[in-house]
Amino acid sequence: AGRDPMAIETANINVAFIADDDAELAEIMKAPMVKSWVLMMSAEMLRSKGYEHPMGENWGGVLDFNPMTLTRERVVACINKVQPEMLINFLPSGTPKQVAQKVKGLCDAGLEVATILDYASMAGVKFMEKSARKVRAVEDELLRLAG
Repeated sequence: AGRDPMAIETANINVAFIADDDAELAEIMKAPMVKSWVLMMSAEMLRSKGYEHPMGENWGGVLDFNPMTLTRERVVACINKVQPEMLINFLPSGTPKQVAQKVKGLCDAGLEVATILDYASMAGVKFMEKSARKVRAVEDELLRLAG
């Protein structure tokens, strides 16, 4: 469109699961609202890492999410089949330092503005209370790593 491509600032909202340690991450990954993130992912995405999508081999992810046709029973059954690795292998997960290291890879590839969204807060109030602190810890580490 005639614009200088180098003048475009690259930005991304990075959904992450931020935990203080492995035990907390395991607890976060058990929460139904956290597991529901798999509904946003396509069967093709999961297949690329060797997983079968709980919603079926033709599930298109967010494009197929229709609350008028999905029954509660089907969604709950899907959520019960979600393995934590399905999410951990696609979204930055772990301690603030681990999450920052994963997002740094995007910065190395040209990402200029990285916004962190701690989806672990969807695991319950006790995680929400720590979310802002954990996001700040990721941001501080990312600034240290990527400048």
